[in-house]
Amino acid sequence: DGFADCRSTLSAPYSADEDGFAANGGGTALTNRPSYAGGLYAEQLLSAGGLSDGEQEVCTLWEEGRVLAAERLAKELPEGSASTDKLRLALAAESHRARTAFDATRNKEGWKQVSDDKLKVFYKHSRGSKTHSFCFKAIIEGRPEHLMALCREADLTPTWNRYLRAACTLCSTGVSRSVQYYNQWVPWPFAHRDVVLHTHGVDALDELGVLVVMLRARGGGQPATQQLSQ
Repeated sequence: DGFADCRSTLSAPYSADEDGFAANGGGTALTNRPSYAGGLYAEQLLSAGGLSDGEQEVCTLWEEGRVLAAERLAKELPEGSASTDKLRLALAAESHRARTAFDATRNKEGWKQVSDDKLKVFYKHSRGSKTHSFCFKAIIEGRPEHLMALCREADLTPTWNRYLRAACTLCSTGVSRSVQYYNQWVPWPFAHRDVVLHTHGVDALDELGVLVVMLRARGGGQPATQQLSQ
């Protein structure tokens, strides 16, 4: 019952906590937080009606996860519409996050390769920081849509990941976004961890030649306090 309002809590297009950009007087502050409500916002705009044909096409692309294509088309729309201005603003924030995430995967500065097998492992730590970062690279022999299905099917993850005690999808906010729950096993004396994971995928095949998938654990992994009833 605690997750019944999942879609409604993600619906506000200018929520700093959920959507990564916040209205600030007459301006807008952009952040690098992943965006999870964008597709749902586009869905609401389409349902409300009153959009021009061009705005409807932009929202449809956005719903499909084609953020960069939607942003490019939004820039071509006529000036003077409040709804067009909101679309451009929101899409600029999402596009910025996707491009930043993509650029981060190509930035080799500070990374040290610690394993050179089929799974390549890189490690980075900045002096004075409490954060230890790891990067994993591998070529997986499989079709992209099959890999994307693995990302979406949270409830089946424990069938192939023995360290997960439970998992489920709490809600989906568009074809490329979902909120998932995982209960992670860790060895004694540590407590098992509860994680609520927000996932956001961007189809940038035409623009960057890649699918960009961003993940964020809401509040980090917390000690498990109750058994999830499946």
